[in-house]
Amino acid sequence: MQVCEKEISYHLEKALTSDRKNQDIFKLSCMFHLSNNDLAKVEDTLQKFESETECENVCFIKSLLAFKKKEYDEASYYIALSIRLKPTVEFLTKGHEIESCRGNTENLFTYLNLLVENDSRNGWHYYELAKSLDTESDFRRIFYLIETSISLLQEVEKPLILKYNILIEYSDFLRGTPFYRSECQIFEDFGKIIKKYPFNNELRFYIAKISYRKRRFDEAIKILEQQVESNKSLKLLGDCYFKKKNFQLAFEYYNKIGSTGKNSFFLNEKKGICFLKLNKKSRAKKYLLESFNQYNNLLSNINDEYDLFISRNQFRKAKKLIVKKNKAKLCMSNICLIFHSFKTMPIQRDFLQLALNINSQNSDALLKMGLLHKDNCTQEALVYFLKSAQYDWDNKNAHEQLSLAYKELGQLQNSLLHEQIIKQILKD
Repeated sequence: MQVCEKEISYHLEKALTSDRKNQDIFKLSCMFHLSNNDLAKVEDTLQKFESETECENVCFIKSLLAFKKKEYDEASYYIALSIRLKPTVEFLTKGHEIESCRGNTENLFTYLNLLVENDSRNGWHYYELAKSLDTESDFRRIFYLIETSISLLQEVEKPLILKYNILIEYSDFLRGTPFYRSECQIFEDFGKIIKKYPFNNELRFYIAKISYRKRRFDEAIKILEQQVESNKSLKLLGDCYFKKKNFQLAFEYYNKIGSTGKNSFFLNEKKGICFLKLNKKSRAKKYLLESFNQYNNLLSNINDEYDLFISRNQFRKAKKLIVKKNKAKLCMSNICLIFHSFKTMPIQRDFLQLALNINSQNSDALLKMGLLHKDNCTQEALVYFLKSAQYDWDNKNAHEQLSLAYKELGQLQNSLLHEQIIKQILKD
């Protein structure tokens, strides 16, 4: 503790000693020690403070102390007592934070409603409450809360992003209501938003991301190339050009991003695929091998983060990590499948089997495994072809092999069925 902080601590302790029932001094003293992570001093101050009953400030400090110790249930208990005694904005805000960590939606909803009532000029309360409600049952109230948040927060992008996320995700549900916006209308709105907030890079990136998802790649590129470069905008620009099959330009944008960090596995995989599409196999192999060597470390980090979020009841964050883990498995399985097609590799592995060990639902790997068995045992090959089509119905090659296999086994009706499926796939 520095000299100045020691002096503050001394004077606070002296003031509390002279007036042991002064709640303001007590609270100020505890908040000071909490800010310095001196939990032992907070506990000592709590013991010295004289009060006939557990007043709201004592309960509040106990909740803060428990929260610091990550004892979330105890923190929840004491903050509830504080709010019951005196529902101040400060107590309610801390209650919201504690219940967010606990994942207790009932208490969270209660505190957010009270915050909207007691601090009605703070747009963030409306925004947080809108996020906590069920869209299909409370959509009218949600849009009221979002619009209020937008008017109060003005230049802040988050309420606008929430609004358009709901309009896009629940488009079919909202059809026939006053809130429905067609895709054409949404993109007209986006044009107006960009003009209104020309320097809000977060909003511009969000609109570019939605444009990408809707396959409006040229629109996304135009937005992204007009703003300050960041890793996420460079990545999205690379993705846009990748989808447009301009693999050289895609690589150039990917290559501007630092090669270290949490997402370097995915970035190196993308670079490798770019060179594979450009028929530069040696350079493709270089980047894909980098991804291959990063895979186990990536999974370990994801598992550690997942366990941490679960321990904190942060289930939404944990869910995102499961999605990321599954994406990594799919990428790694495809990398192994690519390595299987290379004639020479610096490491010797059964890459086809490894591809299926990592992701047993890899349709292309199942198809290749079926082709390996085809000459020796058509019946066994058929099992792999069936699984390949099952996990990717639009895999035309799988249906072609199924048609041939059934014909070879004398099952002409099944063979004809898959020929019809192929025609439907080509038509679609």
